[in-house]
Amino acid sequence: MVSTRALKQLMYGFVASAMIFSSAAASATVLDMEGIAPSYGLSYESGTQTFNGFNFYTSHGHFVDSNVSSYAANGTDWYLHDNSSAIVITKFGGGSFSAQSLDATEWQGGYGTSFWVTGYFNGGGSVTQSFTTDTNSQAFQTFSLLSSFTNLTQLNITSQYGSIGYDNITLDSATSVPAPAPIALLGLGLIGLGFSRRNSRK
Repeated sequence: MVSTRALKQLMYGFVASAMIFSSAAASATVLDMEGIAPSYGLSYESGTQTFNGFNFYTSHGHFVDSNVSSYAANGTDWYLHDNSSAIVITKFGGGSFSAQSLDATEWQGGYGTSFWVTGYFNGGGSVTQSFTTDTNSQAFQTFSLLSSFTNLTQLNITSQYGSIGYDNITLDSATSVPAPAPIALLGLGLIGLGFSRRNSRK
């Protein structure tokens, strides 16, 4: 007969396996723009920057150092997009990812500017969400994306007039689940069950 203790050991193994399985499924990544712009200045961008595991393509724009005060500021480095073509974000080396949120502001202030975020699904299809920045502030706002922005191969950000600052683009980079860990824990649980059964027969 299986003891209560053995059943508890097996249950704990399953719970631990489930926790490892769920936590390994995705890891949060924030494109925070830090360290790209020169100190007390801004870079001139055309092409692809790769950082934090993602490709960030733009036809023209600037990474702005936190010490530049003539534009919008949030105390950290940020990206100034100054034309209406899309920013294109893909995972470095390929693969799928999800997107949760981003910070944005109209960098000159005084009027609201609309922008669109479009996610392209792995396997075809897309989802689009539109936003408008605050008309009375240069402060960055956090805009949350729909839960359907998942299993993406590409994320595009397009602004109405090409004058928006972006920061803290939060993404989840999908990763393969390491099967050996759950299997090992399950095996340990079964071994514990076997020992318990053998001891109960003595």
